[in-house]
Amino acid sequence: MSDIASEFMPAFISGALFILVVAGGVIWMVKIQLPGWSPAERAAAGRGFVVSAVVALLTGAGLTVVSYAFAPRYGAWCYAVPASVIVSGVAFLVAGRWFGSARS
Repeated sequence: MSDIASEFMPAFISGALFILVVAGGVIWMVKIQLPGWSPAERAAAGRGFVVSAVVALLTGAGLTVVSYAFAPRYGAWCYAVPASVIVSGVAFLVAGRWFGSARS
């Protein structure tokens, strides 16, 4: 591992963890509020999560390409951030399907 890769490793890991914590927090806040929502509001939340999932998955794919093209000197750790965006997108997709079909 190069010196610069080992130097930036904590930054990539903390950035990835931050993205995952924020995504988890968003899902958790909606889950807590869900029981008081009408079926139309639940469906809208589900659609919103699915749209967010698509955006996150496309953004993660784009970040992967950019990391591959412009950041190879940082080693494999530079892929932690795109991977966390993709994992967040998958979590949003699952949440969207669940919240959109949740019943009272």
